[in-house]
Amino acid sequence: MHSNLYSEYILNYTLTMSKLIEQVQSSELSRNPLKVFSAAEKTPVTVTRRDGEDLVLMSKRESENLPEFHTFISQVLVALDDKYGSLVERMSKSFPWILAFDESGQDQCASELVKAAKVAMATSTPMVALTELYAWKGTAEVVALGIRFDEAEWSEKPILVERP
Repeated sequence: MHSNLYSEYILNYTLTMSKLIEQVQSSELSRNPLKVFSAAEKTPVTVTRRDGEDLVLMSKRESENLPEFHTFISQVLVALDDKYGSLVERMSKSFPWILAFDESGQDQCASELVKAAKVAMATSTPMVALTELYAWKGTAEVVALGIRFDEAEWSEKPILVERP
């Protein structure tokens, strides 16, 4: 029963949050460009036009990330579609850096990447998947270099430094 209430809360919250501007008429863009630009920084905005094809306004960063996102999603789908081997074995074909982790790290990484891909696709938020991908890959690089944070000496007292 509790999970049902939780799901209902999330659904209502999501519906409320989706009230972001996602579509505007070109005349609204002319009248209130700051409002539309602000919305386009958060999510792509469709600009509808009477005399032409609709356009999509989005941040350059989001536009530039789309090809990498599509590549990531296709690699995850190929791994999920493969019938041979464990999830780690299938994912490591596209993401060989997963093998830098120990066995439990490999399992966690593969699962988290699949989960991020699902969430990003379900919510139309490519950066969710790419952020997860970058975090895991960066961590794998650190592990491969042999850097261990548990060996670092942490100062108990903050060290004040001069402002540059």
